[in-house]
Amino acid sequence: MLTLDRQHNQYTKGSKEDQYSRAAHNVRNKESNPRNNIRRRILRYLQKMEGQQGLFSDSQPMHLTEKHHALLNYWKGTPYEINF
Repeated sequence: MLTLDRQHNQYTKGSKEDQYSRAAHNVRNKESNPRNNIRRRILRYLQKMEGQQGLFSDSQPMHLTEKHHALLNYWKGTPYEINF
């Protein structure tokens, strides 16, 4: 039973966090996660496009909404700004 309890106390395999630490972490990141996620998605897309610089690329264009542009404006003027 001890191994089952220990297994359920861990957030992920090998993690030492308890559920309270994880909850506090999620609350802290609630504001920044959307802008980090869209930035990461754009960077992945741009890396994929670099690898497919042929005449006939099969990738689709990325469409950003006004909300996405507002999220990306957070990094305007910083080293993390995305220019595309």
